[in-house]
Amino acid sequence: MSSVRDSFDSLCAELNMDPVSKSKAWEDYESIKENYSLEGNQLHWLACSLYVACRHHSRPPLEGNGVSLTRLLRSSSLSLVQFLSKAKKWADMFNLKKELRDKIERLERNFAVSSVIFKKYEPIFLQLFKAPVAKAAKKSSLSPVDVFDFTWGLFVRVKADFPAISDDLVNSYHLLLSCVDHVYDSATKSHPGLLRNPKKSAQEQEDVLESLCRTHEGILPEVKSIREHYWKPHIGQFMRKKSLRGDPETLSGILDPAHFDFNAKSMRKEYEAYVLSIGEYDERVFLGDNAASTEAGTPTKASHSDAGEPGEKVLLARRNLARQFDGNALIPNTPLSGKHYLKAKDQMKVTPVSTATYLVSRLNNLIGKREAEPSPRLLEFFKTCESGNPGEAISERVQKLGDIFSRSFTGRSESHQGSFARMRLKMGIILYYKLLERILLSEKERGISFCLFACCLEVVIFSYNSQRTFPWILDTFALESIQFYKVIEIIIRNEDALPRDVVKHLQRIEEQILELRAWVRESALWEEIEKDGRGVPSCEEVALPNNEGTSSLIVDPLRSPLSNQKQVFAVIKCTYFSPIPYSLYN
Repeated sequence: MSSVRDSFDSLCAELNMDPVSKSKAWEDYESIKENYSLEGNQLHWLACSLYVACRHHSRPPLEGNGVSLTRLLRSSSLSLVQFLSKAKKWADMFNLKKELRDKIERLERNFAVSSVIFKKYEPIFLQLFKAPVAKAAKKSSLSPVDVFDFTWGLFVRVKADFPAISDDLVNSYHLLLSCVDHVYDSATKSHPGLLRNPKKSAQEQEDVLESLCRTHEGILPEVKSIREHYWKPHIGQFMRKKSLRGDPETLSGILDPAHFDFNAKSMRKEYEAYVLSIGEYDERVFLGDNAASTEAGTPTKASHSDAGEPGEKVLLARRNLARQFDGNALIPNTPLSGKHYLKAKDQMKVTPVSTATYLVSRLNNLIGKREAEPSPRLLEFFKTCESGNPGEAISERVQKLGDIFSRSFTGRSESHQGSFARMRLKMGIILYYKLLERILLSEKERGISFCLFACCLEVVIFSYNSQRTFPWILDTFALESIQFYKVIEIIIRNEDALPRDVVKHLQRIEEQILELRAWVRESALWEEIEKDGRGVPSCEEVALPNNEGTSSLIVDPLRSPLSNQKQVFAVIKCTYFSPIPYSLYN
C-alpha cells in the first residue's frame, strides 16, 4: 500500500493538485477498496477517484487549476478507453450522482462523435489536397501535413465555442465540411501546389462544397447554413480580435506564408487554454502517431508489410486510433418487437455519418416546404369542431411548450445553443402540425395534442443524433411515460414516410415503457388499474387467444413477452384506449 500511496503522491505533485481534492480522492479510494476488489493498476483507479473528487467542488480544481483530463491520464499512464471503462465501474461502486454519471457519458459520446468525424476527415482531405507525408527536417514551405494538422486544429477550436455542436454528429460533420472548404479556398489563392488538382477551373473550385457533400454524404443546404451563419461569422470574429490573420473582408489568407505560423500557434494556444479551462480531453490526440494512439488506448497494428513511407505509417496510426471509436453505438439497432412496422431496408451505406445525415435528409423531405403553422386544411377541420375552434388554444399550447423546450435545450451556460434550439423547435412544430392533421382526420381522436408535440420533438432530436434523447423529453415536459406510449403507434401508422431508424427508435421507447417505465411507483398506470376495479390482470386474462392455459406463454420461444404486457394496457380504461390494434397480436 505504501508504494501505491507514493505513486499517488507523485501523481498529485506532478499535477500540482490541491490538497482538498487529493485528500478526498484517497479517502474515496480506501473506502471503495474495503468493499470491492480493484483489479489491475491501482494508480488507474486512483486517477478515476481523483477525477470524481475534483468535481465535488463548487469550482472543480481539475477544471480550473491548469490540469486537463488529457494530462491526468497521461501522467497516470491511463488510456482514454481504459479510463471510460473504469470510470463507469467507479460510478457504480461509488454510487455517483446522476450529474457526474451524465458527465462521463457525455465525455464518451463527445469523443465518439469526434472519432467518427475524424474518420471522415482523412478521405475528405485527400480528395482536395495531396497526401500528407513525413515532414522534412528543414522545411522551406508549407506541407500537406501542416495543412492537415492546421485544418483539424482550426475545426476543434471553432467547435469548442459551440457546445451545441460537440455532441451533435450532423452539425459537427457539417462544421468540418465548412472548415475544409474554407481552408481549400485559401490554399487555391496562396498554395495551389498543395492541391491534388491545382489546374481546376474557377467554376470547379467554386463547386467544391457541393462536390464534397455529394461524395461524402453531406446535406448541402445545412452545410451552407452552418457555413454562412456560424463558420464565417466566427472566423471574422477571430480576425477582428487578432486571433487569426488574413483578409477580414474575404476571410481568406489564413495560409499565406506571412500569416500561417502565427495562425497555427494562435489556434493551438487558444484551444489548449479551452481544454485546461473545462478539464476535458484534447481532441488533437487524433493527429498524433503511435504515442497518441497509445494515449487513446489503440496501439497501432502495423505489420512488416505495412512498413512504407513515414507518412503512410502516420495515416495508419490515425486510422487505427479513430477505429477504436467507430461509432457503432450511434447506429440504432433493430428492436426485438414491432418489426411489422418496418419497411424493406433502404439501400445505403450504414455508417454513423451516413445514418445521421440520411435521417436529417428524410426529415427535411418529410416536412417539405410546410411552415410552422396549421395548414388551411387543418384550420378548416378546427372550424368543424362541435365544442368550438381549438386553433388558438393549440397555438398557445405550442408556444408555451416551445418556450419550455428552448430553455431546457439551451441550458444556463451555453450561449450559442439558442439558434440550434430554434431550428430543432421549428422542425418539431412543422412535424407536429403535419401529424396532427393526419391523425385527427384519420383517428378523430382528442386529447393527444400534448404527447404528440413531445413525440415530434423526440423524432427531430433523434434524427440529429443528439444526446438529448428519450427520456429527456419526458423530463422536460414532466410527461407520464404511459401517455407518451399511447401516441407511438398512431404516429407510425399515420406517417408512412418515417425512416426505418426513427420507427425502430420509437419501438425501443415503447418497449422501454412496457418493460420498466410504466411500472414505476409514481406511474399513473396504477391509478388506472385501481379505477378499473378488477386489479392487476391475471396471467389468464392477458394470455393470447387460443392459448390453452399459461404454459404456452413459456414454451413458445417465437412469441415476444412484450405482446403479453401490451395486453395489460388493453384492459385499462384510460382516456383513450391502447393504440396498438388487437389484430397485430393475433
